[in-house]
Amino acid sequence: MRLGGKVGEMGASRINTKAILLTVAFALLAILVVNVGVPIVGIWMTVKPTVDRAQRGRERLFYQTDYAQLLAACRALSQRSVDGDLKPGNYHVHLGDPAPESQTFPQVILDLEPGIVQIESEGKVWLELLPGPEYFGVFAYPEGQKDRGDVKLIDGLWYYDSDYRDAYPEYMKKIDTMIADGRKRKSGGQLTSADQP
Repeated sequence: MRLGGKVGEMGASRINTKAILLTVAFALLAILVVNVGVPIVGIWMTVKPTVDRAQRGRERLFYQTDYAQLLAACRALSQRSVDGDLKPGNYHVHLGDPAPESQTFPQVILDLEPGIVQIESEGKVWLELLPGPEYFGVFAYPEGQKDRGDVKLIDGLWYYDSDYRDAYPEYMKKIDTMIADGRKRKSGGQLTSADQP
């Protein structure tokens, strides 16, 4: 009988060890989920609306925006800076607390829902549709100033994108296609000279 009792105690001991190990494993998993998973979900829930808004802005830019009107609006902001009505600098529009001055920006700019509008002292205006490390948007230059960017929309107005690089040929092709499709839509289905091979 004694032997059977020790075997029973050993079996109970193994069960207790397994139960303890499973409890510790679940506790560690819960700690990991709370300390890593919840912040990641929280960050994503904060970032996703910004990314979605930026994508809408890019689609509006390529498919709906009259580039000449946008350039004129950006140049008007630049002129306001020259006249002293606006200081050169960053103006939050749809990022953080909006700058009060941003409410006076031309509607064609506001329709793109930029995160930040930056007005440089030499007159260049940036519309950052997606601010941050993977940014994209529009550069608008004063008349007569040398202009550059990643894709020329019209003279003085350029699309820029941190990922529009030779390292990402499929992405470049996607952006080029979106721009060409937008030009085609805006011109009533006819390709413009900028879209010709």
